[in-house]
Amino acid sequence: GPAAAGLPSDRVGDRARGSGRGGAPAAPPAAAKKAEQPGAAQEAFPEGTAVEVLKGPHRGKIGTVLKIQGEGADKKWRVQIEDGGPSSWVEGVKLTSRTPKEAPKKTTIADLYEIDKSKMLGSGAYGSVRKVVNKATKMTRAMKKIAKPLLKSTDDVWREVSFMRRLDHPNIIKVYDTFEDEKAMYIVMEICAGGELYDRIIKKGSFNEAEAAVVMRNALRGLNYMHSKRICHRDLKPENFLLTSEDREAPLDQTNLKIVDFGLAHDFPAAGEFLRTKTGSAYYIAPQVLEGKYNESADMWSFGVILYTLLCGYPPFSGDDDPAIMEMVRKGHYEFPEKEWKYISDDAKTLITKLVHFRPEGRFTSQQTMEHRWIRDTAPMAAPGQSVSIVNNLRSFQQMNKLKKCLLQAVVTQMADAQIEHLRDTFQYLDTNGDGTLDVKEMVARIGVVDRHTEVRDTEMEDLVKHADVDESRSIDYTEFLAATLSRSAYEDQGLCKAAFHSIDKNGDGRLSAEELQAVVPGRCSQDIENFKAFMAMITTREPRA
Repeated sequence: GPAAAGLPSDRVGDRARGSGRGGAPAAPPAAAKKAEQPGAAQEAFPEGTAVEVLKGPHRGKIGTVLKIQGEGADKKWRVQIEDGGPSSWVEGVKLTSRTPKEAPKKTTIADLYEIDKSKMLGSGAYGSVRKVVNKATKMTRAMKKIAKPLLKSTDDVWREVSFMRRLDHPNIIKVYDTFEDEKAMYIVMEICAGGELYDRIIKKGSFNEAEAAVVMRNALRGLNYMHSKRICHRDLKPENFLLTSEDREAPLDQTNLKIVDFGLAHDFPAAGEFLRTKTGSAYYIAPQVLEGKYNESADMWSFGVILYTLLCGYPPFSGDDDPAIMEMVRKGHYEFPEKEWKYISDDAKTLITKLVHFRPEGRFTSQQTMEHRWIRDTAPMAAPGQSVSIVNNLRSFQQMNKLKKCLLQAVVTQMADAQIEHLRDTFQYLDTNGDGTLDVKEMVARIGVVDRHTEVRDTEMEDLVKHADVDESRSIDYTEFLAATLSRSAYEDQGLCKAAFHSIDKNGDGRLSAEELQAVVPGRCSQDIENFKAFMAMITTREPRA
């Protein structure tokens, strides 16, 4: 199914790179002249007219009319703003004698990726998923193409990708690029060659506890991180856990797992408030979701149902159809039949009863689950990647200016999982509380195991963490950790740097404006980077040793 792409849902997309046409507009026809005043009859603005926007976030900007929709007071214009950003629907325009500056030609997906048209990885109601190869890095990725005419609105698509972009974790699917043209939206993301966890359950039936614990710990790390960012998923199920290993026969403890499909994701409700939309999949849905009064604890119910299913091969609630299954869920009663559960540990059963717990206030949180003995002790712990240079790499990162640190993060984002596997294992080894970020305490506690050859005092480590925390969130995020600890030579790969450059260069004009850099640099950025050569020079310049 489409899950092979890393996004099984059809609800995926992004605001992307706009879709306006470059070039100067046609001269306004004579009929438009009488609409000069803001209050005049604005309907006389055909496509190609140069206009000034009167309302909304683009007020005062000059642009070109691309499309018109609606009648009278409900009339809207799709205007390509002159700064080359995405085109937007606006509600008020007036004629202008100023000509919009010619927008640079937009970068298209075909400029940066070779699209494999030989076979689809999957398809759904709104579009298709194919393999693509990044021209600069030669890396294979997955591209979801969503046909615009089939969407009521592109807002849901943009919303989904905005959630994905807020999440930076080794167990959550990564988006590389987004594009938009008149016909479709394109989302380029990690490819998960191992397919869905669901397929493994169907094929194998059930898993031993050690294998199940590895899978669930990986999924829980991603979920606990999401919950720490106050985002709930609302559609957790084995179809939305994808495996990364190309070998589909590989044991589950030898493959990484990614949570995908953020089409139903939502920010946590405020304290005492509830989410109301009845959404999710029958087998995994919590009773409170069926009532239309729930919060993030609904994710933990779903997580418990998946754990139950992994260990015995069937879900705790079943029926002939969705209404029958939901009726069982509403009652909330389930058992551990002797035949399959006889040899499964009490720890596993206890954890399930804490998760598939009818009352939300008695249900385990993601952090409590992380600390439970079964999760902590059943799965073999991945050994940290050995590196003699982590501390020294942190020291040289400390010497860099903020812009360079942010550019290195853009480069490391382009790397494939396999290239950073040892650092991923190290990050997860250091992350003792499992919240998906590292603080000073965690770094001090275990850095000696990871880098045995470098002495570092606690006070220096405090300073190193502060400088690695580029977005000043008081902890080191996953990509910050990779950027700060990867060996410098890894950054100097021209293909990776080119891919990073293109990902920032939204309008494809070959230079990075201060406005484009603003997207990757927290706070103000007043600098621009003239061309790729200047970008490479900035990346490859070595800082003097501290």
